[in-house]
Amino acid sequence: MANNKRKRVRLTTPTGVASYPYLTKPDTQFNSDGDFKVDLVLDKEEHADFLARIDELAEKAFDKAVKQLKKEKKMAQAKQLEKHIPYEDIYDEETGEPTGQVKVKFKSKAKFKRKDGSVAHVEVALFDAQGKAINPKNISIYGGSIIKVNFTPNEFHATGLKLAGISLRLNAVQIIELVSDGGNAGSFGFDKVDDGYSFDDDSAVTEEGEEEEGELEGTDF
Repeated sequence: MANNKRKRVRLTTPTGVASYPYLTKPDTQFNSDGDFKVDLVLDKEEHADFLARIDELAEKAFDKAVKQLKKEKKMAQAKQLEKHIPYEDIYDEETGEPTGQVKVKFKSKAKFKRKDGSVAHVEVALFDAQGKAINPKNISIYGGSIIKVNFTPNEFHATGLKLAGISLRLNAVQIIELVSDGGNAGSFGFDKVDDGYSFDDDSAVTEEGEEEEGELEGTDF
């Protein structure tokens, strides 16, 4: 019997700068159930290969939606459909000119309802620069932290919004350099001793759930 279960593809970003991170506690401003999210600031030229991959996935999802609408003889909707790419240019506040950087948007729900009606609570898996798991209860992550993001690209077609493309579901974050409540170590005059951020706590998470792997598992830009 053929296995029609859809495989989940997981990709990993290049190293970038975290902006407005909600990684240890969900943001409930627009969703009472809460969303974990972060914007990752990347350089367009330096990270062109990664952004080209995102463009490719968004284009594929958009073309699929247009093809389906045409198949259903919904020509007007197909013509009005716009492509959604989950990143945007950053502009200088004074000049209004593009800075050459983009912010890539990642988000995941803090909880969801299972088929049996029960509610599952979700956390973002966190790791330090050495790959050691971190308990989210024992850390605060502020904007300016240097991170990598593991994510799953999800195709979508929002008829009402006239959009089709991809969103990026947040799976895990690796912290390369941490900025927490009081600022980073440099703001207190501390020099960097070891390469990258190393978190050491006996209560750190040591296990992660199993997940079916896609053919691009572990892809790293």
